[in-house]
Amino acid sequence: MIRRTWCSVVAVMLLPFASALASDFVHPRLKEVGIRSVILLPAGVEESKTGVKGTASMAKEANDAAAYMAASVSTALSNRGFAVDNPFAEEAIKGNDELRYALADVQKRFDEVAAQLYKKRKDVRKGRFTLGDAVAVLNTKGTADVLVIVRAIGHKETKGKAFMTGGLLGMALSSKSTFQSKVALVDAKNGDILFLGDYMSRGLPTYETYEKSFKNIPIAK
Repeated sequence: MIRRTWCSVVAVMLLPFASALASDFVHPRLKEVGIRSVILLPAGVEESKTGVKGTASMAKEANDAAAYMAASVSTALSNRGFAVDNPFAEEAIKGNDELRYALADVQKRFDEVAAQLYKKRKDVRKGRFTLGDAVAVLNTKGTADVLVIVRAIGHKETKGKAFMTGGLLGMALSSKSTFQSKVALVDAKNGDILFLGDYMSRGLPTYETYEKSFKNIPIAK
C-alpha cells in the first residue's frame, strides 16, 4: 500500500520555496547498458483531504491525478528520447482477462516490495530489489527494456485545518494538494528494479518535474 509516511517534514517545509523536489537512484547495470524502449503501466495514486473533523478520501481526484501523472511521465520519457508504449489502458485490456490478471499481479508485487524499497532507496544502487521474472509476461512484444511503474500519494488540508496547523502561510498553501510520487523502472525480463525516482510537488507534478531526473537514465547505444 502507498503510505503517507513517504512525506518528510523537511521536504514539506521547503516546498513553499520550490515547485518540486526530486532525487533518484540508479542501478549500476542501467548506467552500463542504458535503455531505449519502455512500457508504461497504469499509475496508482491515493489522495485525501484533512479537515477539522477528520480525513476523507478523494477518490475521483485520485483517478484524475493518476491519468495526469501517467501522461506527464510519458511525456518526460519521450522527451528524453525513449520509445514509450502504453498498452494497458482500460479500453486496451477490456475483455483480456489473462492480461488484466497478469497486470494486477505485477502491480501487487511492486506494492509488496515498495515498503522496503522506499525505506532503503539507496540500495537500488546496489541492485538489491527485484520483482522476479514473472514481469516478463507484460512484455508482450518482447521489445521493451523496462516497465515503468508510477505511484503517488497526495494530501491537502481544508483552509480551516491549514490555519490551525500552519497559520496564514498554511492557509495560503492549502489550495493545492502536496504530492509525493515515485517512478520505478523495472527490467522487463528479470524484474530487477533499475531506477527509482522520488519527487515531491505542491500541486500535480508536471512533466518538467520528472525531466531533469530522467536525464540520469542512459540511452542505449
